[in-house]
Amino acid sequence: MQLERRKVAIFNDTSPGGHYGCSAVMQVLVESLKSVAMEPVAFWPCGRDWRRHRGAIRKLGMDALIVNGEGSIHHSRNRPRARFLAELGPFARDELKVPCVLLNASFHDLDPETIEHLKAFDLVFARESASQSYLRDNGIMADMVPDLSFFAHVGRDGAPLRGVPFVTDSVRREVSAALRTLSAEQGFDYEVMKYSQKSAAGTGGGSRVLSALKTNLSKAFTALSAHSFLERDIAENPGFDPFVRKIQSSPVVITGRFHTVTLCLSQRTPFVAFESNTSKISDLLSDIFGHSERCLPFSEENVDFVGANWRSFMPFSDAELAAIDSYLQDASQRRAAMLQKIGEIA
Repeated sequence: MQLERRKVAIFNDTSPGGHYGCSAVMQVLVESLKSVAMEPVAFWPCGRDWRRHRGAIRKLGMDALIVNGEGSIHHSRNRPRARFLAELGPFARDELKVPCVLLNASFHDLDPETIEHLKAFDLVFARESASQSYLRDNGIMADMVPDLSFFAHVGRDGAPLRGVPFVTDSVRREVSAALRTLSAEQGFDYEVMKYSQKSAAGTGGGSRVLSALKTNLSKAFTALSAHSFLERDIAENPGFDPFVRKIQSSPVVITGRFHTVTLCLSQRTPFVAFESNTSKISDLLSDIFGHSERCLPFSEENVDFVGANWRSFMPFSDAELAAIDSYLQDASQRRAAMLQKIGEIA
């Protein structure tokens, strides 16, 4: 017997930004929900406050809300996004009267009101054990399911290894600047982990100005339009496969991006990372290896050290490879259990 498909809205759709890891997450999330007879038909974009559009959201007649947390729910005292994503739990429970699931999320430094809002979600899934423990200490029971980018469909083209490290940016500007400088000085291959920025990098200054103007106009339109989230599919990202191929063919990757690390792990490419805006990278590595030695605190001295000693981070040891295999096998089981729970509550 075929199950009736239930309409769901995904909030915090991160795919329009062009970030490769976010594109992978959203692709996997949509496919995962469809596998349990849930049909995503509305997508609320990342960074947009939904609260003044309550009426329009009610009219959608959704059977459930799915919130893609990613790295958005931290430092809620000075981050509005963390607060308005958390408020979707009470909104779904009290006004929509439908289940609401928060998944694929890290949690860090939340104020008491945001913690209370999280308690309204029917299900919460944390990406790392540290986030799971943080929620438990604050009275919220959550399962741990690794980041969805681990399950992205990735092909291999068998390209030979290149001779220099592949370097990507960071959410922290000072880390990005240092890594870009390192790459220029050492002749490393540098790329921002975002398709739109990469495309604009080769254009003239006038084109960058026009691109920025277009982006700002788009944001203004989105803020005014109550129906701007009614897209029928997630944004495509033509840069994802070429980016992953660079990871596959690199002797080692140097990065400040959480999702660059997840893609390196899934492709078994050695890496060294600099910590992000929370401890999510080191927390992830602790889950896998029992330590976070491949994640360094940011400093100019550490960047110089990595530049001079990058060969010491390759290859993965046999113990590291075994730990990665074990982690990913367990991740698949956890993801299956998560989908079963989501299917049951809706």
